[in-house]
Amino acid sequence: MRGIWDTLVRLAEILDPINSLIGLVTTLIAGFTAFLVWREGRRARKWWQEIRRTPGERPAIFVLDLLPGQDIRAQVENFRQQDGILKEIPDDRIVYVTYREKLLPDHMLNFHKDLQEKINLLGNAGADRIHLFLASPQPAAAAAGAALANKAVTLYHYDRDKGTYVNYGPLRI
Repeated sequence: MRGIWDTLVRLAEILDPINSLIGLVTTLIAGFTAFLVWREGRRARKWWQEIRRTPGERPAIFVLDLLPGQDIRAQVENFRQQDGILKEIPDDRIVYVTYREKLLPDHMLNFHKDLQEKINLLGNAGADRIHLFLASPQPAAAAAGAALANKAVTLYHYDRDKGTYVNYGPLRI
């Protein structure tokens, strides 16, 4: 029994420095991985901020005004005139889809047709980035997002606390 114990003690003496070396290497690898994750997050944040500020070569404005009892045209126009980039967009690249009555499931087919018609107008005008101002019920917002999924879209939402539109960045990453 004494021989087995002595063998185990000698084995532990041999493995102790190896375990220390493995621990050190593992710590270095984990630290390097943490650095890579931090750097990638920093790059992603920088990219996100850059995309939010990029207007596009031929930007357009698309306004979906679908809430009954509200007219956001004046709000959007006021915001547009205050924004240095948006105020340069010519009127031929500004489109509106407006419904004054409540949007019901029976209206969705016509809504999709109107939506696609306006998207085609912007495509024919050569728009490469669409600035989307949205006031709509959730099903219409989802339909608009699906219709615009393959376009470069910057989303704007009205912040009631600030009393102005806020740039929420790209619709799709």
